[in-house]
Amino acid sequence: MSDDTGACRHTQSLKLSFGKQQHLCGDKNITALFSRGKHLNNAPVKTVYVFVPAEAEPVRVLVSVPKRLFRKAHDRNLLKRRLREAYRRNKHILYHTVGSSGFSLRLAFVYTASDILSYSEIENKIVLSLQRLNIIVQQKIQHNENSSR
Repeated sequence: MSDDTGACRHTQSLKLSFGKQQHLCGDKNITALFSRGKHLNNAPVKTVYVFVPAEAEPVRVLVSVPKRLFRKAHDRNLLKRRLREAYRRNKHILYHTVGSSGFSLRLAFVYTASDILSYSEIENKIVLSLQRLNIIVQQKIQHNENSSR
């Protein structure tokens, strides 16, 4: 792990955990996310996000697999584990940008495919969503800087 690559530095300074404080919970928070949030659709993962005033945790995440698509709980749990693990291993893409921005981000990853995909396919879609969100966050930071001048 050399110091030349940004990804290695980010993962070294960022703990690769997904603790309770990073989970989005509470009916009010979840309802607000889905009612006011914006959507990114990278099939089979739909990402819903909303910017909120700065909190202790820069990014809070909800993972969802609809019961109407997967009736068996063990299928839903498998997919939720894959979504959480893909986010946990790649959150550095988004975390540092949001952490230094002055606001927080609430996310929901909703699995939309009707079949069970492999971890690598799910991870690729999560990475793509995080990269797109990182660009959106950077644009929001620039917009805030320009409007404050």
